[in-house]
Amino acid sequence: MLHSVVLVCAALLWLLPARSAQAYPWMIKHGYTNCGACHADPSGGELLTSYGHGISWEALSTHWSSSSGGSSWQQQKAVAALARAAKAKSAPRKKIVAEEVNLDEEPAPAKPAKPAKPAPADEDAGEEAATEESAGEEAAADETPAEEPAPAAEEEKTEEAPAASGSAYEGMSPITGPLFGLLKPSDDFLIGGSLRFATIFKPKPRFFPMQLDVYGQARFFNRLRANVSLGVIKVAEGAQHGRAAQVTAGQGDGYNLISRTHWLGFEFGDGQHLLRVGRMNLPFGLRMSEHVMWVRERTQTDRESDQQHGASLYLGFDNLRLEVMGILGNYQINPDSYRERGYSGYAEYVVAEKIAVGVNSLYTYAGNDRVFPEGLKTARQAHGMFLRAGPTTAVSILAEANVLLRSRRSTGYVAFLQVDGEPFQGVHVIGSAEVSDQGYPKLGGPGQATRVPGQGKPELGGWLSLQWFVTPHFDVRLDGIIRRDKALLWQAHIYL
Repeated sequence: MLHSVVLVCAALLWLLPARSAQAYPWMIKHGYTNCGACHADPSGGELLTSYGHGISWEALSTHWSSSSGGSSWQQQKAVAALARAAKAKSAPRKKIVAEEVNLDEEPAPAKPAKPAKPAPADEDAGEEAATEESAGEEAAADETPAEEPAPAAEEEKTEEAPAASGSAYEGMSPITGPLFGLLKPSDDFLIGGSLRFATIFKPKPRFFPMQLDVYGQARFFNRLRANVSLGVIKVAEGAQHGRAAQVTAGQGDGYNLISRTHWLGFEFGDGQHLLRVGRMNLPFGLRMSEHVMWVRERTQTDRESDQQHGASLYLGFDNLRLEVMGILGNYQINPDSYRERGYSGYAEYVVAEKIAVGVNSLYTYAGNDRVFPEGLKTARQAHGMFLRAGPTTAVSILAEANVLLRSRRSTGYVAFLQVDGEPFQGVHVIGSAEVSDQGYPKLGGPGQATRVPGQGKPELGGWLSLQWFVTPHFDVRLDGIIRRDKALLWQAHIYL
């Protein structure tokens, strides 16, 4: 029933007043409320900018030695300062120079030790009398401002810290760049990719390539963008996922060419706004990597193959970002009756330094329902809200709740809550809870199916996940998924 949605929405509202000091939405715990600084898609996902490669090196991956990322204050200050800069300047091509990053503010602990240098002279002068001792203290106080600038020492610290210059960290190891450093980072020509391999135990092990994609983007005349992704996929005939992104027409269990996204864009407003046409991810809810999570699967808004053709407008401001898309249909599926037309959009507002709340809405209309084929015209809707919060730099909270409406079905709902803990940099322990009811068919009559979890009754799910960003370009993940059918999923991901 809808009481589950009400409970989740109440939990979101309860979390909002708590003020506390990324393609992963949990990057908000580092102060990143803006996805467009690190991703070519302004709402996040897939292709990284060179700035994003720098952040993945600094904030995402495990640092195996101090030389790989500098001292702890350097890492924290760099990430926080770059996050502030990214929030103010959403355009990936915006230059963020060292003065804006302002890394040389941090080494405050070292300053109190500097006045101690003239101390021996003061002690000699004040060894005989209290009055001379007092005079020596005054002299030391007078000398402190002269010591504070310490240009040579400060310059050394700024050089050691990873500073942003142009489009990427100056101190970034070459291997962290696109294609393992084979290309020099440039925001006028981006290239990347994802190779994701998985083994699922349900109950017998089955190995399969989950993702084999490459991405690219070129910028022309400083404002025009052309973005495309190409990949191959191998899924069973009749599979819900994957087929909707096919370019080739094979329906067997062999490999097929796919293109998840391809679009042309025009940026304006100093690069903070973007108008696009083409096949794009639907702007809706949390742009997350878990495409089988019910909030993505049952709203049909995942990044795996639910993209649609249409026109999109993204607007980015200091504390507000929003995107709306007119959906013209997915022209990579046939027949036309399965193609949905309508709209999808979201708006997210930053209510505190590391807390953002959003609303989303979707409406589509098609001649037939691709998920529940009935040969009848079908309208579907999803409306709700979502939350991203970072109580500490080691913990993030993500939540989303949506009401589902579909022709000839009772009102449904879907919601999830996820808590991500990072005990060590790059190591994430994640707990997720989800609930869903897609609605009960209204047609009735003899032989009508009984209500089951997920269709007329609440269906519960739980995830316990361990993810480790071992080095730049490589992470592994283990998911224990408890639904009606339990499963253990192992993934190895190489991102180019």
